[in-house]
Amino acid sequence: MQVMPSSSQTEWVKILDNGLITIPKAMRKQAGIKDGDVARATLVGNKIIIEPRATVEEYRVFTSEQVVQWMQDDALSPEEVEKLGDLFDDIP
Repeated sequence: MQVMPSSSQTEWVKILDNGLITIPKAMRKQAGIKDGDVARATLVGNKIIIEPRATVEEYRVFTSEQVVQWMQDDALSPEEVEKLGDLFDDIP
């Protein structure tokens, strides 16, 4: 039997569809995780560790609208697709 340190908290959570869980409010508050935050999940053996982000520099979050705009901006015209196809015709 593994003994948990006295400073740790343990709660049972239910795993929902797509692996969704609810982190108990008291734990989120103590860890400094707020609604809408991004957290890091790390698999260590058979344990999953969830940590609040340390610094803003570690990552950037983009909206769905930004991603859609990038896809539109990067879309090739039919003429460009044909030209690229011609360039690769020689490759087996």
